[in-house]
Amino acid sequence: MALKVLVVEDSQPAAESLESFFKEVCGFEVFMASGGDKALELLKAERPPVVLLNLYLGPQDMSGMRILKEAKANDPAVIVFVMTGFDDARFKEKALALGAREYWVKPLDLTEIQGILLKVAEEIARKGR
Repeated sequence: MALKVLVVEDSQPAAESLESFFKEVCGFEVFMASGGDKALELLKAERPPVVLLNLYLGPQDMSGMRILKEAKANDPAVIVFVMTGFDDARFKEKALALGAREYWVKPLDLTEIQGILLKVAEEIARKGR
């Protein structure tokens, strides 16, 4: 069974690149959200065990921190990886305190992320989720 991954990214080019890579190269089942409301909807409907979450989703949308907090409140077992352009120790500390597994600063190394997510897929399979 393919790993279900929710990618929350407001930049269309970045979203398309991530979706293509995770579907075609990794073989994951990928759900995409460009904003907070859609992300929360997909988290409840699809229950993906892994989320890649951009912290900044534009000035008119909810923050990635809020999505992270709600995701962990709804499903403490969900594994969230934060991805952001902000290499800021305060943001990183807060994201990790809210339950993010890792904090990745863009640009992302997709090959490295593929390795991380394949290990996570094995971890999830062992737990039977």
